[in-house]
Amino acid sequence: SRVGMDPGPQRRAVISTKLSEKEVQLGSGDAPVLLTVYRYSARRFFVTGVDLLTQKVLNLSVTEGMMTPEIEARLKACGSDGEVFEALASFVRLGSDGAGLALA
Repeated sequence: SRVGMDPGPQRRAVISTKLSEKEVQLGSGDAPVLLTVYRYSARRFFVTGVDLLTQKVLNLSVTEGMMTPEIEARLKACGSDGEVFEALASFVRLGSDGAGLALA
């Protein structure tokens, strides 16, 4: 869903913004994935992808509790939606079970 919550300081429902969509390699040796990133707030995102070899849909909800200081610093340094997409995508990997996405 493109509807989510911005934790605030005033908690409110928001419609996400699509930052970008492009084909990426998620780590070394991983299959190509068509990745799309949506932003709900500065520290909440939804990442969805399609494994282009298997056509499997892969999803990841990213919340502030999942972010390492390194990820937060990279995102804060971004000046555009495209830069945020690239920064976040650089931390996304296929999950260990192959059924979803995870942050590295």
